[in-house]
Amino acid sequence: MFSSTARASLKRGPTRVLQNASVSSVNLTSTCPRRHYTAVAFQDPSEDPSTPLTNLRSNPYTFTPDISFQQTQNGTAVARYNQKLFMQFSRRNSVGCFQTAAEMKSEGVVPNTETYNILLGVACANATSLDCFAIHADMLSVGIQPNLETYNVMLRSCYDSRQFWFVMEEMKKRDIAPSNETYQTLITYFLNEKNLEMPIRYLQEMRSANIAPTLDTIVSVVETFARLGYSRFALELAQDFETSSPRLLGNQVWMSCLASAAESLWGPGTEECWDIVVSKLNLPVSEGVCLAVLRTAARNALPALATKAITEISNSKLPIKEYHFIPLIKALADGNGLKTAIQALPFPIFDVLKEDVDVLDSVWTHLDEMHTAGQAIETAAMNAVVQAAVFLGDLQRAMGAYKSFGDYNIVPNRDTFRFLLDGAIVAAHRDLGDLLLQSMVDLNIEPDATTFEQMIKLHLTQEIYDDAFDYLERIKACQIVPPGSVYEAIAVKCAIHEDGRYQMLVSEMRELGHPVTRSFIATLARYSKAAKGGSTEHAGEEEDARVRPLDYNS
Repeated sequence: MFSSTARASLKRGPTRVLQNASVSSVNLTSTCPRRHYTAVAFQDPSEDPSTPLTNLRSNPYTFTPDISFQQTQNGTAVARYNQKLFMQFSRRNSVGCFQTAAEMKSEGVVPNTETYNILLGVACANATSLDCFAIHADMLSVGIQPNLETYNVMLRSCYDSRQFWFVMEEMKKRDIAPSNETYQTLITYFLNEKNLEMPIRYLQEMRSANIAPTLDTIVSVVETFARLGYSRFALELAQDFETSSPRLLGNQVWMSCLASAAESLWGPGTEECWDIVVSKLNLPVSEGVCLAVLRTAARNALPALATKAITEISNSKLPIKEYHFIPLIKALADGNGLKTAIQALPFPIFDVLKEDVDVLDSVWTHLDEMHTAGQAIETAAMNAVVQAAVFLGDLQRAMGAYKSFGDYNIVPNRDTFRFLLDGAIVAAHRDLGDLLLQSMVDLNIEPDATTFEQMIKLHLTQEIYDDAFDYLERIKACQIVPPGSVYEAIAVKCAIHEDGRYQMLVSEMRELGHPVTRSFIATLARYSKAAKGGSTEHAGEEEDARVRPLDYNS
């Protein structure tokens, strides 16, 4: 609001400044319906008022309409009908388009190339390629020459390779050079048909003719080749496109290249795609792709790549599991980094050592170097050596590793004896099992239910297996319910030797709630005449059951 003094001054009239200056009239410059108003400018009263002002920043915009263009295009009947056709086509009114074409014919309006192109677009979107060819034939019959847009629309309607060849021959006959849109339609068709030779041919033709492919064309080719396992070509094509063009491929294209290279176990390509996807584009990688990258790293001895993949999994807030580290250990071992693997992650090296006896023997050199350097060797590392020897069926190597624990100041633990007992079971070496059990007691390692289960399986490999019942009672003494597999193993052994105690075991299984299946009863029936006599009421159709007896000696 104005103050009282300001209001009074306004009532008295103009100020001295306004009395000494005159405001020029507003210049109106307009040669079109929209008027342009100039800015208000102050002029010296001594100057001629008719002198034009020159202190504007730019001259007013003027527009001179092209009367000849309006008369030749918008003013002609065919132009009005073409506009009507296009409006109906944009509204997907195909019936209205052909009704308008019939109206043009009844009024004697001669169509032009644009008219037929619109009708071809209607037929391509709502009819079949045969309708497009019929429109093309009618176009030629009235003496109207098709152009590039005509044949591009016809190509989009084709569904058979013979139709494509016909259209391309028509273009060649009229000296109409194909465009990048033409090649895009051709390449897309052959990609959908999984014909990978023709897209490569057309891309080479485009390069020779200096025609830049569309972005959608390159994306379709790269993703199709990546999906079908041609990771090398997909990566080379993507890199060549971004090098020679200012356009950039989408994130999904590079992610497809990464997944394809990893699935193909292509080490250099996987490393290159990983740098692009993670380092440059900063994209998150799913756990499935990371696992494929880990397998590739293990196969190609790339521990750095495996480490990056594990880091990406950790950054994704996913739990790190043991199977994530196994490829890293494999990559370290194949890359002469077995010593590093033993120092960093001793337990998963079992998956590396079990591959070959030579690899297993090479670990002793690294263990000696670590021991000489005063580095502590974990029990898990030695257990991995024992487990690998048992896995390879070399019980002698396993016992040698066990006896060398003291040389490295390592004390065996429960897992050590568990692996050795597995080897004794495979070798049916009862005396070794008894020795290992006594060694556990000497080291104050109390046998648990798993240990007794292993001892039962070991005694079942012998002709005299009475001690298996003693270990069964020792499991019960630990206040642990013996698993059903233990009862089944002892019962089958008794049935093989026609030992009637298997019936007691079956009854005890039912009392403890273990399932007594029909297949199990049928297995007993194969080895015992007493079982065939139907001594158990739940046997039921033993003769019809077809069960392969389990090999409990393995």
